[in-house]
Amino acid sequence: MKPANIVYINRPLIEMGIAVSEEIRHSGINYQYQLGTRWVLGKNPFAQFENLGVIKMAETKSIKPLFLNDLANFTADDVATVLINDSLVVTDFDLKAAADSVANIEYSLPIGAADVITDIKLRKADASVLTESVVYVPLTTGAVIKHKIPIKEVVVNG
Repeated sequence: MKPANIVYINRPLIEMGIAVSEEIRHSGINYQYQLGTRWVLGKNPFAQFENLGVIKMAETKSIKPLFLNDLANFTADDVATVLINDSLVVTDFDLKAAADSVANIEYSLPIGAADVITDIKLRKADASVLTESVVYVPLTTGAVIKHKIPIKEVVVNG
């Protein structure tokens, strides 16, 4: 219950994240055939790769902020539409940008767009689903929905 002179503006926030890490492996090339010898073409692969081990472990951080920002920009740009409750399509965004390795997507829903939001999907231009969030947001007024997707380097153990 709220007093009649107070206006409540619903501003749901959906926070998700993308974690990245880097591992570097070294491989050698073993050639199965050599010039000047007899061999049957196709009997063995011409060359095989031999795993010589990891030279940079995923546990060691190496990703620079520039790359994390680039990934955040790509993530924000990849979102073309939002599907609310499998029926309402949002194509106009108040904000769709990245800053400090966080993709920010924000859009407004007018009064009467839905009584309650139970499902939010971020989609690509071809309508394939990038993320899906099951939520419960009753809408008595218009709403501003904000998605924050931080891009972080994580240390992978094992």
